[in-house]
Amino acid sequence: MKKINLPWGAWYGDNLKTVELPESWAVDMFGERRYELKMKTAAQIKQEANILKIVALVKNKFHNNSIKNGIGIVVDDLTRPTSVEIIVRNLIKELKKEEIENKFLHIFISTGAHRVLQRDDLLKKIGEYAFNNCTVHHHFPHGNTVFLGKTRFKTPIYVNKFFMEMDFKICIGGVLPHSSVGFSGGAKLLVPGLAGIKTIAAFHRSEKGRHGKFADIRENILREDIDEAGKMIPIDFFIQVVSNPDRSIAKIFSGENQNVHLNAVKYVKEKASFKIDKQYDIAICNAYPLDTEFIQSGKALDAVRISKGKIIKDNGVIVLCSAASEGYGFHGLRSPGAPKPFEGNWAKPFGNKKLIFFCENINPNLLPEETISATHFFSEWKQLFKFLVKTYKKTAEVAVFPFSSIQIPVLSGELKDLS
Repeated sequence: MKKINLPWGAWYGDNLKTVELPESWAVDMFGERRYELKMKTAAQIKQEANILKIVALVKNKFHNNSIKNGIGIVVDDLTRPTSVEIIVRNLIKELKKEEIENKFLHIFISTGAHRVLQRDDLLKKIGEYAFNNCTVHHHFPHGNTVFLGKTRFKTPIYVNKFFMEMDFKICIGGVLPHSSVGFSGGAKLLVPGLAGIKTIAAFHRSEKGRHGKFADIRENILREDIDEAGKMIPIDFFIQVVSNPDRSIAKIFSGENQNVHLNAVKYVKEKASFKIDKQYDIAICNAYPLDTEFIQSGKALDAVRISKGKIIKDNGVIVLCSAASEGYGFHGLRSPGAPKPFEGNWAKPFGNKKLIFFCENINPNLLPEETISATHFFSEWKQLFKFLVKTYKKTAEVAVFPFSSIQIPVLSGELKDLS
C-alpha cells in the first residue's frame, strides 16, 4: 500500500492523517509545507511586524493626550490559520514597558457571523499573556454597531461601535487565497469581520453582475466593496501575516496603510501557485489549514472548481477531506436554519465528476438535500478505499493537494489547451 500523509486538524493538534492507496496507483503530491524553509526567530517576527514603530506611534498619541478610550487590536478567529500569539504578546509587552495601563489594551476578535471564542480558543489564538493583560471583545453582529454610510455598491456599512471608539487601531490578520474576494486580509478583517449583520447579509447578497474571483483582486467587485468600506474606518497600523501551509509564519508585511496588503497578496500569489499539466482520475483535496469547521471546507474545492474541472478526467472522482475538528461549524447567516443557509448541489459545478466527502466528525444530514443525493459521504477511510478500488481496480492516476484550501493551480501543458 502507498501511504499518504495529510496535514490534519489546524488548531487541534496539527497532526498528520495517514491514508492508504493501492501500490499500483500513480500518485502525485502538489505543494510544500513551507514557503520559507527557515523558521523565523522571535526577533525577526518583531522586526517584520514593526512592533517598535507601533509603540512609538502610540506613545506620541499619549503625549498628545489623544488616547482616551484605548488601543484596539483586531485579530482573526480560529476559522483562519493565522498564528498571531507571538505578535500580540510582543506588542503588549512593549506597550507595557512604556507604562501603558491594561485598561487601555483591547483585543477584538474578528468573528463576523462566526461563533464566539471560549477561553481555550482564546489561549490558542492570542495566548495567555494577552488574555490576562487585555480586555477581549467578541464581536456581536446583531448589536452595538454604528452606521458609517454606504459604499458605491450600495452596501450599508455597520461596524463594531466599541472598536470605532478606540483611539489607535491595529489590524493583525492573515492573507490567504479566497474563493470570492481574491485574498483575505486587509479591510476584510473589518468588513465583514467586525461588521453588523445587515452589512454581512448585504455583502453576501446575490445579484446580477455581483461576482467575485478566486485568488484575483483585479476588477473584483467584492474586493472593491470591502476596500471602499475599509476606507471608512481609520486604521493606524496594518500587520498582514502570511502563514506557511503548516501554519508557521512565513512573512509579515506591516505599515500604516492598506498598501501592505497588496504586497502580501503578491507574495502569497507567487508562493501558493503551482503548475499542473495533465488530468487525473482522482483528486484528493485536503481542507487543511481551513479544516476547523466543515462549513469552511468547501474552499478546498476551489483548486478544482476554478479549472472548470479540467484537472479531473471525465467521470473522475473528487475527494474532499476535512478534519472538521469542531464538527459542521457555525455561521450566523449561512448555517442550517439561518437566514441564508448554504443550499443546492455542491457537486453541480463539477459536471460528470463524482464528489466524495471524507470526514470523521460530522453528520452528513446537515448537508443540503440536493448535495446528499448527488454525492457520497464516508467517515472511515477503509470504506472510501473500497469504493475507490471498486471504481478503478488496479490502475488510477491520483493528484493529492495536501493544502488545497490555500493552493492556486496554474494550468499548463495539455490542460491549458483544453476547451
